[in-house]
Amino acid sequence: MKVILLQDVRGIGRKYDMKEVSDGYARNFLLPRQLAKVANDAALKELRTKIADHEKGIALLKEKLATLQNEFKREPLTFKLKLGEKAKAFGSVTKKDIEEKIKPFSKDLELEVTFHEPIKTLGEHDVEINLGRGVTGVIKVRVEKE
Repeated sequence: MKVILLQDVRGIGRKYDMKEVSDGYARNFLLPRQLAKVANDAALKELRTKIADHEKGIALLKEKLATLQNEFKREPLTFKLKLGEKAKAFGSVTKKDIEEKIKPFSKDLELEVTFHEPIKTLGEHDVEINLGRGVTGVIKVRVEKE
């Protein structure tokens, strides 16, 4: 049976893929769990529309990402940390700090900052941001002495 996947299904395919699966697997697993629907003419037409909308959404996210990156390339996000002896920082810059400071620039975006450890050193740092749907980029963050 030909089905259109409505979600990523491990071992079968990704969202919006059209796949040939056994009738029993489709009827007993995919269709009841709403992971797929039968690939008929109406479903194929709907699929084309959804794919077009999905691609427009990704293009819009990429455009907004480029705007954010240009904004922070000219003037990086700046944080101030207190320093002790031997220039050791008191505190750090965390994901949450960066996300809060980006909010005014990305009002309608749901973004996630990704890095492994909080920033504890002075200078400029590259920080990866994820806007979802596979759209990621890098912005500059500057940490200065308070």
